[in-house]
Amino acid sequence: MNLKEWLIWKIYAVHHKHCKYKLKKLVPGILSIIDDYQKKTKSTGTKFPTLYRAVKLVIEKKPKYILESGTGTSTLVLAETILHIQKSIPNYTCEIISMESIEKWYEMAKNLLPKKYLIKFISCEK
Repeated sequence: MNLKEWLIWKIYAVHHKHCKYKLKKLVPGILSIIDDYQKKTKSTGTKFPTLYRAVKLVIEKKPKYILESGTGTSTLVLAETILHIQKSIPNYTCEIISMESIEKWYEMAKNLLPKKYLIKFISCEK
């Protein structure tokens, strides 16, 4: 690995840690929820910069619907974010519709994601 590649990876590592820290501040307790879920699924999940940006956007915009492609860690994080918003705005509602094309992941998420999240699952397998 040359110096330029090494430097890019180091910058990304710092950015990753920063986004993980910011996500933890936006939704307290989210890191342990992610960790518990990923231990059960053996999934690497979505990267923290992506999760942070998505959560920040949901908190700012407070959408009525979220359509997600690919059920898993990001579904969990978005659903937990909705519950977090509802603590301060009890009448806020948001329907999460999660589509999954791989039957194994669809069944796993459907069985593992807590029922408190009220996610509508759609299997898109061919």
